[in-house]
Parts: sequence; C-alpha cells; structure tokens
Amino acid sequence: MEEIKRIDEEIPIKWKPKEGQEYWYVSSDGSVSLMRWRDNALCNFYFEFGNCFSTKQAASVNKLESTRILTLEPGEIGVKVTRKEAEADFLGALLNIQSQLKAAIGGEDER
Repeated sequence: MEEIKRIDEEIPIKWKPKEGQEYWYVSSDGSVSLMRWRDNALCNFYFEFGNCFSTKQAASVNKLESTRILTLEPGEIGVKVTRKEAEADFLGALLNIQSQLKAAIGGEDER
C-alpha cells in the first residue's frame, strides 16, 4: 500500500475542469490566460496536452513544458509523421474548432 501511494505522488494526475468552470492555460506564445471550460475541441485539446490548471500559479509553474509541447515539430514526440500530414491534421482540427465556434454563436450548424 505504501508503494502505491508513493507512485501516485510521483505521477501527477491531469485536472479536468467541470462545465462552466474557469481554468488557466498556457498559450503557444507563453502567456498564461484564463478560460471557461466548454466541452469543445479547444478545451479538450488543452486538457489532452495537460494544459488545464486550476490556478494561475500552477499554469505559470508549468509554462515552460506547456509551451514546449505546443511548439513541437512533427515527429518530436515519438510519432513519425511528415510535415504535410501534421499540417493536414492541424488544419482539420482548426476547421473543426471553427465550425464549433460558429455553431456556438449561432453562425452555422456543426459539421
């Protein structure tokens, strides 16, 4: 039991905000910002990369690592992809976010 507790202390668990809850994140330019959780592609993107923090201080402490992850080149995380594949995936994610934002403000239906 003691060994399990020690392992849990060494491996941080990602914190996921609840719907409507405010959280802090680090943007790709390194600024620390506040956002309200909406279960959409952008919020889930930040969560999946461990970029959701309950306090500004926690985001600031993790700023260097979060910025490094957001600015990785294709293939740097052990996944072999070409730049073209990475750009296509990124463009697809942006289009998905754009359609969700338009739907949220009443501009268009979600795809």
